[in-house]
Amino acid sequence: MSKLKIIVVLMMVFAFGVMSETITIVDKIGGFRNAQACAIDEGIVYILDYYYVISYDPVSDNILDTLNLGEYVRNLDFIGDMAVVVGISEVHVVDISDPNDLSELSSVNYGGTSGWDIEVEGDLVFLAVQSHLAIYRLAGYSLTYTGGYVPSTPFPMVRSVAVSGDVVYVGLGDMGLAALDVSTPTMPVLLMSADTPGNTLDLEIARHDKIVCCDGAYVGADTASVRFFGIPSPTTIDPLGAWFAPSNSDARRCFIVGDRLALADGEGGLRAIDFSIPSSPVQLVQVDTRSNITDVVIDGDAIYATGTDTFFIMVTDAFPRDTGDFEPIVINSVMPPTGSLTACDPIIEFGYTAGSNALDESSISISALGTTFGSSDPEVSWTSSTITIDLSSRIHVPTDTIRASLVYLEDVAGSIAVGLGITTRFRLDNFAPSAALTEGYAGDWEHPDSVIICGTIDDIGYAGFATDSFKVIVNGISYSTASAYLSYSAPNFTCNPMGVFHDGDTVDVCIRAADLMSLSVCGPNILDSCWFFRLSSTGIEDVAKRPKEMIISVSPNPFNSAVLISVDANIEKGFAPISAEVFDLSGRRIDVIARRATPDAAISPFIDTDCHAFQARNDGGGEFVWQPAPAIGSGIYLVRARFDGGQTAAKRVVYLK
Repeated sequence: MSKLKIIVVLMMVFAFGVMSETITIVDKIGGFRNAQACAIDEGIVYILDYYYVISYDPVSDNILDTLNLGEYVRNLDFIGDMAVVVGISEVHVVDISDPNDLSELSSVNYGGTSGWDIEVEGDLVFLAVQSHLAIYRLAGYSLTYTGGYVPSTPFPMVRSVAVSGDVVYVGLGDMGLAALDVSTPTMPVLLMSADTPGNTLDLEIARHDKIVCCDGAYVGADTASVRFFGIPSPTTIDPLGAWFAPSNSDARRCFIVGDRLALADGEGGLRAIDFSIPSSPVQLVQVDTRSNITDVVIDGDAIYATGTDTFFIMVTDAFPRDTGDFEPIVINSVMPPTGSLTACDPIIEFGYTAGSNALDESSISISALGTTFGSSDPEVSWTSSTITIDLSSRIHVPTDTIRASLVYLEDVAGSIAVGLGITTRFRLDNFAPSAALTEGYAGDWEHPDSVIICGTIDDIGYAGFATDSFKVIVNGISYSTASAYLSYSAPNFTCNPMGVFHDGDTVDVCIRAADLMSLSVCGPNILDSCWFFRLSSTGIEDVAKRPKEMIISVSPNPFNSAVLISVDANIEKGFAPISAEVFDLSGRRIDVIARRATPDAAISPFIDTDCHAFQARNDGGGEFVWQPAPAIGSGIYLVRARFDGGQTAAKRVVYLK
């Protein structure tokens, strides 16, 4: 059934339903062998069935592609354009950039006895693999083992995992829960363990410092299916309450929206439970699916659930609840939209329409960068129609993928907003094209008065390189790729400038280019870099002294007071770095750090002297210290070292006040 049909059915439920909470099956797809999990990313539902990853488009009501991973697969999570899938012996990285053409990028045997659960936070992948918790780091599409945790029990069992910042909660089967500090993922530190009732098949973090445990009552004597615990600190776990299930309940997994959850209840079908009062949770509605429900995911008013042999499409008004004529807050937009590319600051704006009651600002809960943000955080602000989170001060690299979700919002009467879970995932691209002058030659015997300049230029961001913006300026004369004087075959270029050049001449070369980022998204990113060299009758003077490799390093990075800038170019005396300039991401120079012969000597005459607040500097030939002036704010800056010979080297640095 297409999404349009789902909307029509939902409108009929709102118009004619007499119950305040309903879940209605609108379509189902059969023929599955043993479906175990489902998850949604950018509007596409991914289903794990037996050995297969299956992509399903709710809009067209079509299965788009099927990928065989060669082993039984259990659960998955997403990062960028990739899905990370845990199987019974391996973890797989799958390319989902085109849901119509899924492909496996890599896989690693994790060494456990059976994979159960997975959660991805940042570039870290956490795996519950029966015998232990395994932590991998994802670089590109390659997985590298980073650390792990083995419970100190006679028969170790790790069945589930949930991440909250630098703390990972681990479900130990019928042995309870453990909390680990993974701020240093190579050495996880046990913070707390507790012997909780039931069997921790699934763990989910909920708002207001709660953790929800689906304890799988069918595997033990306990009759509770879902338990609620308070986690006011990583070393504390407080029982808050439990939902006691009928005899046919299995409590496999749950999906949380605010203070409600959808329970994949095995033979018990699908249930909606309100745990706003965790000591007295209430079942709102139950659907008998006549199939063993293994997983569930909610996307606005739509519910998708996997049964072992059937995939269900449902509509609901239980998340949030319907209140008749009452008008709830409706979340209706997010900017930047999913899939967009921007050079602007990472500021996300959620749009909403006010309801009958005013917004309760204290209820705002936004998930981003592996952290939950609320109204008390300085990054969050709001108006009568928008809720904004500004992540500019958070650590990110210029090509981060930013994902943010508005996970909870209510009005002052406690009514939950419509449209919770709205998510955006977009990319930052603050990288200008990168260029290097590789060689400069005096003319050959046929052209003794000419020069030839060779180099490379390419875009290292996502946007692509605008070749028509590429210009080489030699002694003030500009040459483009449209002229006969500049040839370009990516990434190499050759420029044979006009004019007559003589022994001893100084040749100034500048390269200017831009990427394809548009003005509407704060683009383009612009390159403007210059060199110079001198000619002699035997070629270019000092060519042997020019560095073949210039390395600039900064430490610490990020920093919050002062940063040491070290330049190693392996060059002879006379071509040492004479200055380090600091630019913001808009290209504006904000500081100059000059090398002095002694601490009291005048700065180099080559350097402008109108920049503010020269600080105490190291006077070593290749070292500088930058202490930002008080007016300089937190952010990402470009440090560029300049040499007597005209060459430059650059490095990004993150300043956190």
